[in-house]
Amino acid sequence: MNLVTTLFVLLTAVLTASCAQFYTPDLTGPTAQIRFVADAPRYTLVGAMADEQCGTEGNAGRITALGGTAFRHEEMFAKKHQRIGVPGGGDIPMDLMHEINIPAEKNFVFIFRSRVGSYAAGAAVASVVGSGLSTVSTCDLTLSFYPKKDEQYEVVYRFDGVRCGATLEKVVRTASGEVQRFKEDSFKKPTQCKYPGWSF
Repeated sequence: MNLVTTLFVLLTAVLTASCAQFYTPDLTGPTAQIRFVADAPRYTLVGAMADEQCGTEGNAGRITALGGTAFRHEEMFAKKHQRIGVPGGGDIPMDLMHEINIPAEKNFVFIFRSRVGSYAAGAAVASVVGSGLSTVSTCDLTLSFYPKKDEQYEVVYRFDGVRCGATLEKVVRTASGEVQRFKEDSFKKPTQCKYPGWSF
């Protein structure tokens, strides 16, 4: 085995090990549903943390990747996107959204990560808003809220290279079929965490 082949095998092993864990929610108790939506020029990584102190034990891990070309690397980033019945998402392209069940009646902590631009040799990476040090700008957001039993939610992440943010609303379908959205008061930004797994 030559040096190049050896290095490739070692790099593949490291990436596989660091990307191995997907989020596996404990759904034995009360549950809620959430739809993740991304509005960003490139793909957006979504993950879950164990707590607001950035714990990675237990069922923390990667959830999916939204948009971009990440679908070519599903073994590293993404699970197949799905709809499970959260109201009001019928007009959202499937590659930009993903719905899952999550535990309710406890804090749910999750993270978005995306970037725009391209790396330049020897240049530093500008974080969140471009600082002029690089052609790359990243947006990392750690978010938390307290989902209630049997409720449904939608979180929309937006990043354009300068503005970086997210909104979360409770989504309700009325008896007449109308979809209504309500601000979620428990939604907040705790300590910024590192994405749980390998990322760009």
